[in-house]
Amino acid sequence: MSSFTIEDTLPESIIIPRQPPATGGGGVANIDHSSATFYRTSANSNITIDVPLGTVDANNIYTSEDAYLPPDAFNDIKSTDAISFTGADAMILADQTTIYDINIQFKLIGDDGYNFVNQRSIYTTLVNGSNVEYEPSMAHIIQPDTGYHETITIKGSIDHIQGDVIKIRMTLAQDNKLNGQSGSNVVIFNLSWNITSLL
Repeated sequence: MSSFTIEDTLPESIIIPRQPPATGGGGVANIDHSSATFYRTSANSNITIDVPLGTVDANNIYTSEDAYLPPDAFNDIKSTDAISFTGADAMILADQTTIYDINIQFKLIGDDGYNFVNQRSIYTTLVNGSNVEYEPSMAHIIQPDTGYHETITIKGSIDHIQGDVIKIRMTLAQDNKLNGQSGSNVVIFNLSWNITSLL
């Protein structure tokens, strides 16, 4: 008959790792939230961006000049120590990774006042102060029917350094099969630009 002691039945010691101290590279990032919003009130009208027809190529496709939000685009701004808004642009105040969530509700009409069905593509992206695109994979490309309410969405993250400027840029491409030489108006009803800064 074998004999055993209570020590024979206990499991080996379990080692529980300790979390590293929250200093240096192992620390938790500071997080700031900022935003700029446009919404309709009884005292304002929609944002209208006039986009001329632009230049035509061999396939009768017109590409517009670059279009931007007007300087007074927002009626509610929440800046932080990481992000400030000047007019329709955002300014980076500290090195950071920035997470963007932008939604633009709009409709497209001809600048002659008519809704029409030219095939149009709107390319919307984020650019710096020199008009260089930050991250093409974040761009939103939409081909809306004119006169219909549509939404442009830009989501993603960009590593920024202090002093970077961020602008929302739109470029339109269209043919002229139905209505001749008409440019476009992008009519914006609602715009929310939310930024999460990881510092």
